[in-house]
Amino acid sequence: MCKASSHFTQSVRARANVQERLHASCNIISTSFSRHADVASPFANRQWGKPEVYKIPGSGILDRHTQSSDSTSLLVFAVAVACENEASESNFRHPLLQHVGSSVAPALQKLIADAESLPGSTDPSQLGWTTLGACKRMFDAATSGALQAGGLSRLIGKVVRLTPNGAHWVATVDSHQGQKCVKVRCVVLATGAEPKVAPLPNALSAEKTFDEDSLRHQLRPNQRLAVLGNSHTAAVALAKLRELAVPMLLSITCFARRPLRCAEWLEHSQVYRYNSTGLKGFGAVFGRECMIHGTSWLQVKDVKDFSPEHWDWIIDCTGYVKSQLPAIDGVIKAQDLPRDEASGALLGAPPGLFALGVPWGEAPGRLWGRGLEAEDGFRGEDTFVGFSMFFARANLLADEKSQQLREKPAECKIVIDDSAVAHVEISGICTPKSLERVLNALHDARCKDGVKAVVLILQGSKGPVTPAGPGLGGASPQTQAVASGTFLLGLRTLGLPCVAACCGKVAGPAWGLVLAADYRIASATSNFILPIWGPPECFGDLVGHTVAMQLCYNQGPVNALSMLEYGVIHQCQRGDEDTKKAAAEVARRIAATPALACHQATAMLSPAIEKYASIVARGGLRA
Repeated sequence: MCKASSHFTQSVRARANVQERLHASCNIISTSFSRHADVASPFANRQWGKPEVYKIPGSGILDRHTQSSDSTSLLVFAVAVACENEASESNFRHPLLQHVGSSVAPALQKLIADAESLPGSTDPSQLGWTTLGACKRMFDAATSGALQAGGLSRLIGKVVRLTPNGAHWVATVDSHQGQKCVKVRCVVLATGAEPKVAPLPNALSAEKTFDEDSLRHQLRPNQRLAVLGNSHTAAVALAKLRELAVPMLLSITCFARRPLRCAEWLEHSQVYRYNSTGLKGFGAVFGRECMIHGTSWLQVKDVKDFSPEHWDWIIDCTGYVKSQLPAIDGVIKAQDLPRDEASGALLGAPPGLFALGVPWGEAPGRLWGRGLEAEDGFRGEDTFVGFSMFFARANLLADEKSQQLREKPAECKIVIDDSAVAHVEISGICTPKSLERVLNALHDARCKDGVKAVVLILQGSKGPVTPAGPGLGGASPQTQAVASGTFLLGLRTLGLPCVAACCGKVAGPAWGLVLAADYRIASATSNFILPIWGPPECFGDLVGHTVAMQLCYNQGPVNALSMLEYGVIHQCQRGDEDTKKAAAEVARRIAATPALACHQATAMLSPAIEKYASIVARGGLRA
């Protein structure tokens, strides 16, 4: 939360376009267990039907900030209507806030209108609306404001499992009415992080200090409390403890590794020094007052003097850990998966799974930190998420989903040439029905026309690596047939040699099409997104144990040349057309082989492929 509050001043400028797109509706579930730096996925598309709002019980960290009446945390919201009221220019002195003017969502417009500078301060880091109170108002608008809006379906509960279902997801929710299942178009993991808890029997979570009533109930008079760290979280914890220190006769000491450091506004260069390590806003004001030399109720010491056994309670304010995700079918460790920088999709996961916020921080240079390395160097902060980064990422996700929805379903194409070779072209927008018709046509052609070989032309996305966008790895209509194994099994029951021509991006269920082929050719411009998709028990037989380990544990895009070195593909051609020609040539040579010998060779050489298709088809997929 400290990072979110300290960089909150950046959140308005770049997000006006997102707020306009949020005007109408969506069908998105955004799993935010709502810890600190994350709000929820603020994007939608008016083509998706009604918005859906979900809330889950949790520790209530942010609820305690907002003094809400229930102990729930935000799981999902899709909100916002463009606002035409222009905010006061006096609140836009910071260069990051220029060019905002109108087009501000009501929540942010009210937030800005209520902002006030701290007395006697010209430092923009101390603007009133960069404090934790501003985060509280933002959270109020995002939760209660969304729940009061019209046209939203509501379900309060805890998401315990997410299951891919074709081009949709099914969320299993434990609610007061029992367990319910909700079908949605897309899942956005915005789960945030929670404060560390020291691994000691007398440890007290920083969460407890955020709620004064809970804290008062936990503590006893004359107890000794140690607060570790001098971060923004430590400032909040100490501010709460200050209210109880005198009436309860508490002995409080703050231990830190180094003296307090505040961010410094450099007027000449219009940037912060110590941007990634210094306190801002409330943290800076409170820190200067109480955390440098101490006060009558607080001592400040070096962490070298800390001994756990001397304290009744120890509050760790030195960092955060990622919040626990719900169980996700088809994903072993979702938090370890890489994220596509262009779309926000999790690579190697079932399609339609996106991520943003603290567990997937933004590296400097893309959305933040460009050109500021000399002033700060980003020491200790190789990734970052604040309000500005959160909304910027949501904007990218909105663009990606809008582009996907503009794609129209296409028919899977099949052509049989004079050499008795069937050429099947599959793109990410082929419908399951068209794939089924192609399978029927292939079986008929094998019996009537004597087809002897099949060429699968796998046409992936031409744009950035977006396994949840248009393309073979995307949340596309053909995904259901491929992921369920029905198409793979139907293809293998033909008993014909199959040659795959891979063009574009291969991710998620598209791996099934590649691995189900007997001979694989890829364009040099193709990218294969790891980890691999499919039942792990088959990979060793398909590509060998060593290569299988590489494919399962590596992450991110791998080019076709590397796949050729691994032995996953048999040829690598210069371009897409060369790849298709090479695949056709291989298939024609196979078709020229006597039929009996060809079929026997295929059956003997491909038991691992048959096993792979069978396991996927009977629901044996575990990764």
